[in-house]
Amino acid sequence: MDDECLELQRSEMEALTAVYTLDSSDVFTYSTNTSGIISGLIDVEVDANVCRQLIEASDTGNVNWQHVECLPPIRIEFTLPATYPISAPPQTLLSCSWLPDAALDIVQHGLLDIWAAEQGMCVLGSFIDYIQHDIQPSSEIQIRLGGDGLTAESHMTRICAYGSAKKQLYFESQTHICPICMEEQSGRHCIQLSCTHVFCLECLRGYLDVLIREGNILRMICPHADCQAPDTATAISDSELAKLVSNEQMTRIRRLRNQRRAETDSTNFAMCARTGCDLVVKNDTQVDRLCVCECGFTFCRMCRCTWHGVNRCAIKDVRELVEKYRQACMDEAEDGSSKERKYLEQRHGKAFMRQYRRYIEEALSLEYIEANSVQCPKLMDDECLELQRSEMEALTAVYTLDSSDVFTYSTNTSGIISGSINVEVDANVCQQLIEASDTGDVNWQHVECLPPIRMKFTLPATYPISAPPQILLSCRWLSDTALDAVQRRLSEIWAAEQGMCVLGSFIDYIQHDIRPSSEIQIRLGGRYQTAKGHMARILAYGSAKKQLYFESQTHTCPICMEEQSGRHCMQLSCTHVFCLECLRGYLDVLIREGNISRMICPHADCQAPDAGTAISDSELAKLVSNEQMTRIRRLRNQRRAETDSTNFAMCARTGCNLVAQNDAKIERLCVCKCGFVFCRVCRCTWHGVNHCAIKDVGELVEKYRQACMDEAEDGSSKERLYLEQRHGREIMRRYRTCIEEALSLEYIDANSVQCPKCKQGINKIFGGQNCFSTASSASPESETGAHHKQRERELILSVLSTVPSPREARKFLNSVSGNETMRSQREFEERQARLATEEPTMRTPGQLVPGEILHSERAAEARETEAVPRRLTASVFIDGLESPGACERTGKLLAQIQRIGVSPVVLLANNGSADATCGGYRSIIRQVHQLADAVEREGGKARPINEGVFFNNPYDRTDLTVDPELIGAAIAQGHTPIISPLMADAELQVKVLKPRVAAAAVARALAQSTSTQHAMAGSGGAFSLLVARLILLGGADGLTGEGNVFHRFVNLEEDYAEVAAACAQPDVLELMRTCLAILPPTAAGIVASVDSDPSLVLKGLISERPVATQQRARRNQGVAQQGQAVRRAGIPSYRPLPSYPFVDIGVRDVAKTADVVEAPTQFTLLRHGFQIQRHKKLDTCNVPRLRSLLESSFKRTLDAGQYFERLRQLQSAGGVEIIVAGDYQGAVIVTHEAVAGAESLPYLDKFAVLPSAQGTGMADILWAQLRRTCPSCMWRSRNDNGVNKWYFDRSSGHVRAPAQPGATQWVFFWYQSSVPGQRTLTVDEIQSGIAVSQKIAPSFV
Repeated sequence: MDDECLELQRSEMEALTAVYTLDSSDVFTYSTNTSGIISGLIDVEVDANVCRQLIEASDTGNVNWQHVECLPPIRIEFTLPATYPISAPPQTLLSCSWLPDAALDIVQHGLLDIWAAEQGMCVLGSFIDYIQHDIQPSSEIQIRLGGDGLTAESHMTRICAYGSAKKQLYFESQTHICPICMEEQSGRHCIQLSCTHVFCLECLRGYLDVLIREGNILRMICPHADCQAPDTATAISDSELAKLVSNEQMTRIRRLRNQRRAETDSTNFAMCARTGCDLVVKNDTQVDRLCVCECGFTFCRMCRCTWHGVNRCAIKDVRELVEKYRQACMDEAEDGSSKERKYLEQRHGKAFMRQYRRYIEEALSLEYIEANSVQCPKLMDDECLELQRSEMEALTAVYTLDSSDVFTYSTNTSGIISGSINVEVDANVCQQLIEASDTGDVNWQHVECLPPIRMKFTLPATYPISAPPQILLSCRWLSDTALDAVQRRLSEIWAAEQGMCVLGSFIDYIQHDIRPSSEIQIRLGGRYQTAKGHMARILAYGSAKKQLYFESQTHTCPICMEEQSGRHCMQLSCTHVFCLECLRGYLDVLIREGNISRMICPHADCQAPDAGTAISDSELAKLVSNEQMTRIRRLRNQRRAETDSTNFAMCARTGCNLVAQNDAKIERLCVCKCGFVFCRVCRCTWHGVNHCAIKDVGELVEKYRQACMDEAEDGSSKERLYLEQRHGREIMRRYRTCIEEALSLEYIDANSVQCPKCKQGINKIFGGQNCFSTASSASPESETGAHHKQRERELILSVLSTVPSPREARKFLNSVSGNETMRSQREFEERQARLATEEPTMRTPGQLVPGEILHSERAAEARETEAVPRRLTASVFIDGLESPGACERTGKLLAQIQRIGVSPVVLLANNGSADATCGGYRSIIRQVHQLADAVEREGGKARPINEGVFFNNPYDRTDLTVDPELIGAAIAQGHTPIISPLMADAELQVKVLKPRVAAAAVARALAQSTSTQHAMAGSGGAFSLLVARLILLGGADGLTGEGNVFHRFVNLEEDYAEVAAACAQPDVLELMRTCLAILPPTAAGIVASVDSDPSLVLKGLISERPVATQQRARRNQGVAQQGQAVRRAGIPSYRPLPSYPFVDIGVRDVAKTADVVEAPTQFTLLRHGFQIQRHKKLDTCNVPRLRSLLESSFKRTLDAGQYFERLRQLQSAGGVEIIVAGDYQGAVIVTHEAVAGAESLPYLDKFAVLPSAQGTGMADILWAQLRRTCPSCMWRSRNDNGVNKWYFDRSSGHVRAPAQPGATQWVFFWYQSSVPGQRTLTVDEIQSGIAVSQKIAPSFV
């Protein structure tokens, strides 16, 4: 029955699909879930007659239904049960915006009646037919307008819009005959005017083009013969013109309309006096003669010059005109001839001419008074003050029209007015300056405007009658010479207009009359910034201006068809504009459905497959929430990994949804952005050259090989195709190839020996005892000659002068000289030799990992030959150089860091001594140059960088970005870049950055330059960076807590909350945490004082552990007494013969090895660290991972059965504590051993760190956790163990056992706490602990 129902359901869906594809305006969609259940939706349009009956029967108030021809559809959402249509009815849900819920319930009952009558048949078609034709109005089925947050008017508007859209679709589907060309055209190529006449677009555009070129806008009416008569003419509306003419033609139409309007009504309107502006201006009704245009130009209606306030107009040309008018009036009075007067009035306006005459007569009277009288000084001051106030009021009225312009002024106690105006240069003037200036290869294509010129002014007491205004111009894209030339021109304007308010004339000159010359040219770059950074700021300013203009306009959303303000709209990169509400709803549906491939512009022009414009991430960030953005990235990553599984893979960490790219050099290696490193084959934590866990892979490959053999025998490929479809054809074939190669290499290992010279496998098949290999093991040196040897010698001596341990010195020299992969290669060779000696049962073919040997050799080769060389670097953050000698000590430190082969990057912080003034800027720049000179005096090289490194993102002003080119260029030439915290903002004003913001930006730039695939910007492709340390030199010696407790080492991952709660320098701690989270995990932080000894900080750069410069004077007397007691008593179990005394007994100060000490002359070492897990039982641990860690750390095979059985026996009594760091990158195992006559003794059974985690501070982190868990502990180590020196430094005492024939010689260590109240070890407990330690069986075979 289920199969029959499923077949009927599919047939019904196919039939509905065939019906609804005929009409694209109807919507029918359906889908099938994983359980086979079909669900979907249908938009059903009600028949026109039914709509008319519903409208007539419904009571909707005063709503006008005259133009409504159809109603929006009723939506049916359906779900088909598994037994539909035989026994179960379909589940339907109706929704409609113009029917109430009660009416929808009645329609729903009608559908159920249809099912009851037709049970056993497919009834969706009957449901649709009932809704289309059979709904009848009743007391409950009536139209409802309003509701759901809508008014009746807005609801009616949407219904009309739907009807118009349906009508337009019907119009486009028909064919029409154009009455001009008499050809039949499709409705898509025609337009119907408001008078119902239809024309083809080509003919109507040609008709309008002729009218526009002739300027005959009065005849812009319907060209049909019935509309040509004056009484029946129908004008073409602006909305119809916008569809027919271009933007330039529409602009010309508006200009012609404005001209006609100004000509027909010159009393109330006037054309704008600005050259190139064609707008019409309405005369101001409050201020006589004042006209303010929408373009921002303010002028006088009388003289058509820039607005001059209450001052009289310039009468040079006006006087001649008025004299003609007066003479014409006199001639008319004498002989009655009014021809000249009428001509002047017709040309200039009757009202204008009479006002001109009256104004000239008043001006002549004022001139006579000025020439024949003396003004009272007090009256002159009052008059100047009144003129100044009037000018300020006029400028305030003008500049409040445009919020993007800045105009401010203030009056001091003496009554002097001063202020500033940001004057924007006209677009035409900007274009002329750009074309005339020589700015190199800078691309000006997208520059539409330049930043404003700031004019600061001060008005003297006698301005404007006798004294000129004091002007100061500033502009970052004009040189001082150009600003001087503009200043001279302003002085000339004052000389010509003395006695009048001239600030408006100054603004007009700067806006429109600046012309390029040999002096006035654009200048990019300069003392504080590069040309690239300057251009980025200019583009950012243009984008901000464009966005402000967009927000000030109104736009019609093509989805909801409503007009919205620009603040509630968004313009996509394809220039289409939508309101934010519709766009967010559209994206919300796509995100919920997971359809990210259709995340394109929803406009009809962009919906075609070949025209789709994707919505960018920057646009999505403004539209969707953080959770939705996370889902988008996750879906993209999944799609990317599915479509290109060869190069990408989903991260194997649980909860991480990022995609990881396969390493191009090391096969199988995948590094995720979350920090997880895993193997692409087994999807486990990266195991380096070791083979993968082969339990599942071997079985899978064996199945694939057997399937291939079966296919070769009987031709059945079903099993092979299933495996390839499930796991991928390429992966399965690669598995098989790798297995065959591994078996071949196994055979070579078993049946050949290595050549002593080239290490290649050789096999003797005939001949004598001499064998020769054609492979060469000699590799040419990268540098030769005495210069290279001398440089290497100086580097080694500089490192050794800091007194590091041999291991630290060896590792540091390898990292600087490029030999950091030597240890990995040596470990790989040792492991290959050990694998060759293992028993065959340990290396059966079924346990081999695909391509383990082959891929391991390729990985070792890839690590030895990096694509881009890595250069070791340290980021130095200096907070204050005010103390005496601090600059010299810091310069010496930077020179020494350079000398040992590390390239420091220095950022000088503003510690609050420099304010945001020119003096503050000069103070910072002076410190930068003084530090650079100090480095040079110490034999180093330094390059001060005052500005140009920091700039804001043009599309996000809150995002601080660093230009790495200046840093990379300085490092490439062997210089130390010393960066000042100065940055020019979007208005090109210099400001001082906060220390944390600047340091995080520099750390982010250095972290982005650590790729081995791409060289650092500015280095010329020579190198990328490897950040080793983040050094902060401030006023304190390090981080201190409550009670002046000094922190030598901080594991930020584990200890941050505890340290931050009582830290005396919380800002420093937060800064280091922020920067270390950005840098690679191998980087460490150092907090020291600028007054510290440079050798101390240098040792911290090379060493992997915290160091101190002095020992504590207070030693632990109890431990010292115990050591003397041990020396006096001896330990009988270590004296098999009377002549055998103890070889060595040593006691150390316990406080020296603590992780928190009270030492004021040290520094604090910080690491990002690892999370710590503590286990009391072995069952809660990942035992295979723990075993792999122990074997990798000790490079020996663990006797797993015996060792873990011993731990399980001890844990039953609560005697096991396991501390795991990170993802099993390090571990400490402590057992509590029973001793006679005392409580159990903590015994350090294992202390293991992965080789790949060495150098990351893992050992110090584990040791600190061990000291916190066990205040006192004891352990043993072989006498020849290379880690003993590390144990000596951290133990409280030790005992060397005498050598005995055939027995292992041990060294026994212990430590204990000096904190009162905690356990200390007595002599008897130490003796008992040594006896118990000797009885513990070895853990490794």
